[in-house]
Amino acid sequence: MKRLAAFALVASIALAPRALAQQASTEIAVVVRISTPPLLQPDGSPAPDRDRRLQALASAIDALDVPALGAVPLAIAPSAVMCDEAMRLRGNAPKRFLRSLRRLASRSTVLVTPFANVRLPDVATDAVDSELRSGRTTLDRCTGTPTSAILYPPALAIDDPSAAAASNAGVDAVLTTGVAVPVRNSPNLLPVLNMSPGATAATIVAKRPSRTFVITTDLGATTARYIGGLATSTEVVLRTIGAIDADSTNVGKISLSSPAPPPVTYRRALLHADEAFARFSAFTLPDNPLAAAYRDVLARARSSADLTNDFVAGRHLANGLIVRIDEAQRRITVGAGSITFTSRRGSVPVTVNDGDPYPVRLRVDVESPKLDFPNGDSRVVTVDPPGNTITFAAVARSTGSFPVIVSVRAADGSALIARTDLTVRSTAANLPALAVTIGGFVLLIVFYLRRRRRKREAP
Repeated sequence: MKRLAAFALVASIALAPRALAQQASTEIAVVVRISTPPLLQPDGSPAPDRDRRLQALASAIDALDVPALGAVPLAIAPSAVMCDEAMRLRGNAPKRFLRSLRRLASRSTVLVTPFANVRLPDVATDAVDSELRSGRTTLDRCTGTPTSAILYPPALAIDDPSAAAASNAGVDAVLTTGVAVPVRNSPNLLPVLNMSPGATAATIVAKRPSRTFVITTDLGATTARYIGGLATSTEVVLRTIGAIDADSTNVGKISLSSPAPPPVTYRRALLHADEAFARFSAFTLPDNPLAAAYRDVLARARSSADLTNDFVAGRHLANGLIVRIDEAQRRITVGAGSITFTSRRGSVPVTVNDGDPYPVRLRVDVESPKLDFPNGDSRVVTVDPPGNTITFAAVARSTGSFPVIVSVRAADGSALIARTDLTVRSTAANLPALAVTIGGFVLLIVFYLRRRRRKREAP
């Protein structure tokens, strides 16, 4: 019995280094996802609780940016639309959040993300490039650090068409749950294990898809403690995400499946919201602050990765945006009325009322079957609140009353904003017709006098 116990002790000592080596061979890169619900309401105004949430994010970021974790390799994936909202907000909370984020980004790898938190398979393949380019530009400005060529796809959703589109947009590697090992591809595919901050190193090792992979976790109050525990663990080795990418190998053809598409009602609401936003952009000036806020609201509505169930929250944002843009458009009107011409030439004044608190850029068209407009029948103008009058020179072709149709469109002519009819009354004599009439009357008199003279001279 003593010999058996001694043998077991020797065996355990001999096997310990091998077990430790096996545990230490689990190499991971940590990606911290930084996001929060919308910081703006559907009307573009700040959300009531935005300061509280931004302060909480800043505190969680500051906890990561301490000397004890200074040597820990980190990658971060901030939400681009969240960053855009924060940069538009005023006050101490957004300023503190942005300062904290920039400090952490200066020592981290910043992953590229789409502008909206949208599942890339939900985006048309020809729109992936602009979505990623907009996200990259926003993150560069927000973090003050150039983004990497590694993509964090929202909800870790990626399929073959969106992966190919991302590669064409300059992405070198993408995180995905669709592979078990780092795969050399176009782009490279990095295996991901999404873990909550409470997971231990032992849990990660037990669930590991391969020896080398990426773990993702959402930023929260306990994230720093969680990562600190991983850094001191003997069961895992923390590496940069670039080192994980460098381990990619050829494994043959890989196929990434597509997730189920969003409901039709949600996609239809997004289509109408896109059309409404395009309309708003067409009749407002480029520096209109509401346009930037509405762009963020629309991006939140498109953020399918943040939506659950039947996407009610996304439909609510999209429909709310449509209502507000329709209201803004209805506040632009054109006055009706009548004009009297006392001569053939006159002016047609068109009064455009702007009930919105910002200037608008419009195209005003006039049309009439009995009027000519020698200086043109269309004018592109900027109308300041409460409104402007645009005057068109006109020449009447005849006397009488006739309509003038006035159409007000967006400056590019894409959307009809308002329409009305004016009435023109022309009392001016028609000189050519009058000359003909007088000439005819004179000839008639001459003919009559000559005939009468002949009668008198007759015997």
